[in-house]
Amino acid sequence: MAGRFAQAVEFERRAVQLRPHYLAAWRTLAAAAGLSGDRDEAAAALSEAKRLQQDLSIAWIEAYHPIVHERDRTMYIKGLRAAGLT
Repeated sequence: MAGRFAQAVEFERRAVQLRPHYLAAWRTLAAAAGLSGDRDEAAAALSEAKRLQQDLSIAWIEAYHPIVHERDRTMYIKGLRAAGLT
């Protein structure tokens, strides 16, 4: 992860506009918004992600999300926690 979270939010907003049922974009928007400090947008994106995937949790991310580098996974989870994921 490059750490450009505000820019990532912009890209992910566009992604969910183009494909509103694309779960990965909603999860990534939630994480990026959480990491950029926009808790309201993070919570809204997380809400939509959870609507699309009811079993979404930190445990699910740790078990099934294919992030190769541990530091990237840790950062992604930090953003999702900031969005409100448990």
